[in-house]
Amino acid sequence: MADVRLQQLAKSYGNNQVLRHIDLHIQDGEFMVFVGPSGCGKSTLLRMIAGLEEIDEGELLIGGARMNDTPPAQRGLAMVFQSYALYPHMTVFENMAFSLSLSAMAKSEIANAVHKAAAALQITHLLDRKPRDLSGGQRQRVAIGRAIVRQPQLFLFDEPLSNLDASLRVQMRIELSKLHRELQSTMIYVTHDQVEAMTLGQRIAVFNGGIIEQVGTPLALYEHPANLFVAGFLGSPKMNFLNAIVLNVTQHAALVQLADGSLLQILVDASGVGVGDKIIVGIRAEHLSIGNALAVDQNQLNVDVNFVEHLGDTCIVYANFPGAENLLAAKFSVTHQQLQAGQKVCLQVAAEHCYAFTQTGAALPRLSSTTLS
Repeated sequence: MADVRLQQLAKSYGNNQVLRHIDLHIQDGEFMVFVGPSGCGKSTLLRMIAGLEEIDEGELLIGGARMNDTPPAQRGLAMVFQSYALYPHMTVFENMAFSLSLSAMAKSEIANAVHKAAAALQITHLLDRKPRDLSGGQRQRVAIGRAIVRQPQLFLFDEPLSNLDASLRVQMRIELSKLHRELQSTMIYVTHDQVEAMTLGQRIAVFNGGIIEQVGTPLALYEHPANLFVAGFLGSPKMNFLNAIVLNVTQHAALVQLADGSLLQILVDASGVGVGDKIIVGIRAEHLSIGNALAVDQNQLNVDVNFVEHLGDTCIVYANFPGAENLLAAKFSVTHQQLQAGQKVCLQVAAEHCYAFTQTGAALPRLSSTTLS
C-alpha cells in the first residue's frame, strides 16, 4: 500500500508561512498532480513528502505509517527532479544501476532490473552511451528509469518536463501516462503547467498561496471550479471575467446586466445573491460563438476585435469589451479565420455555459438545461 495522507501539514521559513494546514488523501495507485503558480508551495510540499524538508506541523503517513521523522532513504519512494542529475562520467546503464549497486544486490538482478526499466522507457539502445550523447528527452527517460529500478512504493516528480521543448513534452506526457498504467504505482507530479495537469492527473490539487483551493478530477475542476482562482487558472485561453449586476433571481437562474447594458441569463443556483448585488460572470472562450447583431436578444455581447491569433484549425479572437479588465477571448473554428482587427462582432453564449462568482470569489453552483428538464 502506498496511499499518502497529509494531515494539517504546515511549513514556514521564518515569518513566511509557505504551507497552511494541508489536508489531502492520495489513494494507492493514483496519479495526483499538484498544480499552481510559482511560489504557491507545491514543490515545498513534495519535498516534505520526500523528506528533503522538515515538517513544522501536522502528520505525513505513507502506507499508513507515520513518516515525519523517517529518513528519505527509508520512505520507500523515488524522486525525479527538473534537472536530470545524471552522473556525466557514467553510462546510462551505470546511472540507472547506481542505487542498486549500493544495496549489494547481485549483478544479474541489477542487470535484469535495468533492462526491464530501459525496455519500458524505450532506451535499451542507449544503455552504453554517456549523458552528453543524449537529447533532453532521452536524459529525462534515464532519470525516470533510475527511479523505476528501485521499485518504490511512491514516485515523486518535480516539474520533470519543464526543460524540454513543446513537442518532447507532449511525447513525455504520453509516456508517463503509459508508465503509470503499467506500473500501477502511486505518483505525485508537480507542475505549473495547467495543460500537463489536465492531461496527466487522475485528480488535481490546485494550490494558491500555501493552500489547496480545490481537489478533483480534471473535468470536474474545469466544469465546476470552486472559485475565481481555479476558474481562471485552468483552461486556455484563460476564462473571461466580466463585472455584472443582478437584476432578477429565480430558483434556477439569474438575470444580470453587464457594464455596457447587455443582459445575460445564467443557469446557476443564485440563492446566495439578491437583486442589486454585484457579481462576476465567467465565460470560457470556447463557449462563445458568432451571434446575430441585428437580433435584440439576451446573452449577446457586442465587441470590437483587437487581435486575431491564427492557430491553423482554430483562431482565438481577442476583443475589447466595456468593463472587462483584460481583452475578451473567443475561440472559433477555422471557418471564422476571416475576422480581422477593428471589426465589430456580435458574440453569443448559452445560459448553461455561463459561470458566476460572488465578490469574494466563491462560485455559484452551476446548473444545466438537462438538470432542469
